[in-house]
Amino acid sequence: MTTLTTHIRRAWLLALVIPALVAVLALIAVDLGAGHHATRRQFSDVARLAAAQMAVWSDGGRSGVPTDLIERFRAGDDRLVERFEQFGVALMRTSDLATIAVTDAQGEVVCAWPRNATPTDPVDLPADRHAIVVRRADAAAAPGLTEALAPVSRGPNLLPLAYVVVTAELPRAPGWMGMSAAAGIALVLVVVILMGAVTLRLLDRRVCRPLAELGGQATNSPRPRQTSLPLERTDEVGAIARRIDALRQEVASSRQKAQRLQRSMDETITRQTRQMSRLLQQAKREADLDALTGLCNRRYLDENLERIYSEQAKRGVNLAIAMFDVDQFKPLNDRAGHPAGDALLRFLGELLRSSLRDGDVGIRYGGDEFVVIFVDIAGAAALEAADRVVRLFAQRMSVAQLPAQVTLSAGVAALDDVSAASGADLLAQADQALYRAKHAGKNQVASARAAPLPARS
Repeated sequence: MTTLTTHIRRAWLLALVIPALVAVLALIAVDLGAGHHATRRQFSDVARLAAAQMAVWSDGGRSGVPTDLIERFRAGDDRLVERFEQFGVALMRTSDLATIAVTDAQGEVVCAWPRNATPTDPVDLPADRHAIVVRRADAAAAPGLTEALAPVSRGPNLLPLAYVVVTAELPRAPGWMGMSAAAGIALVLVVVILMGAVTLRLLDRRVCRPLAELGGQATNSPRPRQTSLPLERTDEVGAIARRIDALRQEVASSRQKAQRLQRSMDETITRQTRQMSRLLQQAKREADLDALTGLCNRRYLDENLERIYSEQAKRGVNLAIAMFDVDQFKPLNDRAGHPAGDALLRFLGELLRSSLRDGDVGIRYGGDEFVVIFVDIAGAAALEAADRVVRLFAQRMSVAQLPAQVTLSAGVAALDDVSAASGADLLAQADQALYRAKHAGKNQVASARAAPLPARS
């Protein structure tokens, strides 16, 4: 028994080299994992670059993606498809890509290069529509490839209408947790050695020392610890000791099971809470959007106007509100029908969206009335922006063949021109300015303080 204890304690010498070995293996794992993650970051940057290029090809190079870009792809616009193919060829030469494709908001592929690589099934879009996702491609459609999905942004508070999907053959992670096979085997060996050392230590403490003490053998420790239960005894004391030891093991096993169950419940609750939070945020974003124009709806204005007013007041910056109303909209609906009226409202929504800056908000107030909240802008600049929208609308209507003459009137109220105690007060003054513009002959813009601008011919 003394010889066994001596051999066990000698085995502890092996543990002296384990920390150095673990440190070397950890450095190898970190280096390999860092290289793999850097490759994935570069791949996501390629997808982000392609999405930015799609945004440049939209109307005027603005950050929004109008619906007509997707429609032009579907219609086979030769010029757009040629530009896309040239861009795809250049990107593949510099980035070693396999394919590049553009999808609509539902994941349907509208254009891809090479042409024979167009998938037949829709692309599975990520839950977070604004995130850039790098993942393994479908094994049946693209075996061994990795794909990156990047949304093409449409501006504040709006979901993307298009996505860019690029695929490439990236090197797989070198092994478990970013390690190569050799490093993984070495780590397993280290774990086995550690477990063996721990087992030997427990054997020395729980078996060898108690047996040596019970057999009258002295230990090498200057302060020997009290022996554990005498499980080896064959009398009644030994039977009681074995029963107590069995109870200890049952208690320890039950405690471990309870801890595992608690961890599982905590992880499940956390995962479900995050999922519910994402779903609620997505539902709130969709509930605040007007389906016809893509602008925010009246509910968004009612819930956020006072908050926006208070935030600008705290920052000490100017705030302006412009109200727009389509003149002669009802006669157009009566003569040309509601589809023509809806098409006109969609055009006006796109026109207003293209005039928004970062932080500005476009809202369909109701029917043919619209509101734009300009933040951090002088009243004169807001008046010019509203007048530009009215002029562009008049230019479009002058070439449109409509059965009724349709124009646009606007009213603008800004804090540097008028006094308003709340966001609702500023909105009411913009509404009064709109009434004066319509009363003065329509097709013009009026300020809450100044006289209406000249009517557009």
